[in-house]
Amino acid sequence: AAILASAPVTLNSADCITSVGSNFTVSTANGVAWDTESSYVQVSGNNVSLLAHPDSLVEIYAYRSNLVKNLGVFVLGDQPGTEGNPFRISTEEDLLALSSGNYSGLQDYPYFLVDSDIVVTSNWTPIEQFSGHFDGGNHTITFTYEPDDYSYMGGFFSVISNATVCNLNLVCNIIINGYAGGLATYAESSLIYNCTVSGSIYNSFYPEQMGYCGGVVASAYNTTFYKCVNMADVEMQSRQVGLNTGGIVGDGTGLIIRSCTNLGNIWGYPDQGSVGGIIGEADSVSIVSCANYVSISCEGSEPGGI
Repeated sequence: AAILASAPVTLNSADCITSVGSNFTVSTANGVAWDTESSYVQVSGNNVSLLAHPDSLVEIYAYRSNLVKNLGVFVLGDQPGTEGNPFRISTEEDLLALSSGNYSGLQDYPYFLVDSDIVVTSNWTPIEQFSGHFDGGNHTITFTYEPDDYSYMGGFFSVISNATVCNLNLVCNIIINGYAGGLATYAESSLIYNCTVSGSIYNSFYPEQMGYCGGVVASAYNTTFYKCVNMADVEMQSRQVGLNTGGIVGDGTGLIIRSCTNLGNIWGYPDQGSVGGIIGEADSVSIVSCANYVSISCEGSEPGGI
């Protein structure tokens, strides 16, 4: 083994280090430089980027002056569910596999891409917990959610956390008692951008239940909404206390809502909660360049346009 100019890297010729499946960095301390002749990786300074590739053993070179050492790195091919090779949602069966939890336990490969319009012909089962990247590919998913029991969480997703959901168009028909949002019931520490919701979201009266309603998300915390549009009619019938209803979000804390639009009819009971064109009730929320183009109907007092 030879130490390259006191750099914190010790190499034998053709050493093979741990397999890698993503970009990585190398040390350039004390003037050590790196290069490669492989077409599967690209070296720029101390950054090594993986290009499209099969499983392969590649060599990168560490050198200084006339001293050169080779490092063999086994590069994993694009794994399903990675950014370069996302799980593709092409059919209703693919979508139902996701909602039934067939992809659970794949936290290391959380990328999904919708590559066709999909109509769900059966009663939808919301995706219970999603932490990953869901790209709708600007396609449309149509679904109906009307549970037989008194389920209190309804939407395309039930909960998203540390997630990115983008480029998704939803046409929904949701009838529920409790919390309802076209895209998700609850979002935490997530990014939602370029998503649209149309159809109808209806919270029917059930005296023992309460909840929030939002065209995109019912309730959110520490989440950003960007270029989202609600065209769905959102109606809150329940008169329980704390029922907040909004075109984009029903209730939220620590949110950024930017360049979002409401075009859907909103109806609620502000004497029991808050009703608004963009958000029902907000705490520490930034709203920038948003617009509501419809009248907000309510019973009991005046709602908010935004």
